[in-house]
Amino acid sequence: MLPPFLYRGDSDPDKKRRLRSSEETGYLITNLGDGGDGREIFNHRFEELVVRHCTGQWRISHLLSLSKAPDTAKKFARGCECRPIVRLADDSETWATAVLTFDLAHLSRHMEISPGVFYCEYNTKPRFDIRHPLSIAHAVAEERRILIVDVVRHLRHVGTATKDSQRALANALRDLEWVILPINAVALEVGVEFTCRIETTIISQWEKFAWA
Repeated sequence: MLPPFLYRGDSDPDKKRRLRSSEETGYLITNLGDGGDGREIFNHRFEELVVRHCTGQWRISHLLSLSKAPDTAKKFARGCECRPIVRLADDSETWATAVLTFDLAHLSRHMEISPGVFYCEYNTKPRFDIRHPLSIAHAVAEERRILIVDVVRHLRHVGTATKDSQRALANALRDLEWVILPINAVALEVGVEFTCRIETTIISQWEKFAWA
């Protein structure tokens, strides 16, 4: 079963995910957007990629980590050094780190396709051409698709025969980790790949913080 909310803490210290512009652009991006190999997701077994992601061995991962626990997300917002943070107003334009709340009530459809793996659909905000205000009358929301994965259930289902998979399971148990994979296909010169974008329409709150 999907939880009602999932949480992500992120300061994006290397600016790989361009987090601070996400409110304006309307989408988050995974590390794939920072020069990753879009074909990699098709060239390995999915459980192998989950293990690599959860053990820090996938250098430019296509997955985005979340947690069922808001306190765990806040720990990741503090970073490796566990820096103290101070809460800011939600509408603050300048901030250092954030905890994002993913509200799964915004999904228009979901179904469990394998133990712990959920195929989900949601809609974007209606899009229109701001240069032509009357075009809003014809604006339509677009459908987006993602996989949301309960890492613990998934790894217990596929098995943890290797030391890496056992370490991935231990990490996921500690962090109550879930991951998201965008699965919207885009046609490129090199072939079809999945996009790196996750629309912010499924995010209900941005808790923003400054370093104390």
